[in-house]
Amino acid sequence: MAEIEPVEKETSELFEPENNSETIRIKEPELPLQASSGKMKKVGTPGRKRKYEQTGIDDIPPVKDVIVYRYKMGRHWPGMSDDMREWYEFYYFTKPNRAERAKDARDYERHVKAWERGRKWIAEECGIEALGSSRKVIAIRKRSS
Repeated sequence: MAEIEPVEKETSELFEPENNSETIRIKEPELPLQASSGKMKKVGTPGRKRKYEQTGIDDIPPVKDVIVYRYKMGRHWPGMSDDMREWYEFYYFTKPNRAERAKDARDYERHVKAWERGRKWIAEECGIEALGSSRKVIAIRKRSS
């Protein structure tokens, strides 16, 4: 059998192993106060905080302006993403139907509110009066005078 000779390790000038007996101490992570108390502290309220008529962060246009622009110009706000175009088109320009209600009642209610809000803004802008809601259609007969 051939003898195995120990191979000398090449050491770099930058990393000279003078003392390899360093101990690495790992600190245990401190638990956050919320996790240790068992009760979660409620921060704020969920949902929309900004009014639909106010400008958003980084000068995002108000929802009202976007809807009125789309109605008047026939196209969406410049620079709007495709998913937001679809969202605005569905909620503000597609009339809610009862079949939606059976599928998802919460989404249907949100759609009805957005539809009515959009119709109100458009009516204000165009100088016409918005009558009633989209839930119930009532025929109004004009009197002959």
